[in-house]
Amino acid sequence: MSELEGRGAAWTLFSPTTPPQERGTSDEGRRWDTYIADADGYYACLGRTGDMLKASGIWVSPAEVESRLLAHADAAQAVVVAANDTDGLEKPVAFVQLNPGAAADEETLIGFCKDGLPSFKRPRRVVFVTEYPTTATGKIRRVELRAQAAMVLREPAPADKAPP
Repeated sequence: MSELEGRGAAWTLFSPTTPPQERGTSDEGRRWDTYIADADGYYACLGRTGDMLKASGIWVSPAEVESRLLAHADAAQAVVVAANDTDGLEKPVAFVQLNPGAAADEETLIGFCKDGLPSFKRPRRVVFVTEYPTTATGKIRRVELRAQAAMVLREPAPADKAPP
């Protein structure tokens, strides 16, 4: 797993770290995405490097966990972010929009992930949302979701809560 680097002017055309007046003039560049190569030498993008999380000492792609959640019939959209738990360890937290009329709960979706993902990759909590915080251009503001996830991880999980 690594970031992709290359040579050639095209690498800097859309680089966020290259000043506009210098774009396309340099022969080196770096993408801010993380890739993995398979046995045949083909690369697969795991997502933005800054969005990767380290659960149980192993790098986890949020896209992999999101894909598993989206395989559930009740999930319309999913975003996974990392947040520190009460022990200071990064844990995945999922923010899920359900399909209209869907009735999945947190326990159901976490159980679904247990069947298809190693334990360190499964979300520790699932938060149901009707919409995501977005930028003016419509991109999901993961930084806000991370802040919400940190608060959620401080609360006891529904199974841990005592009955009223």
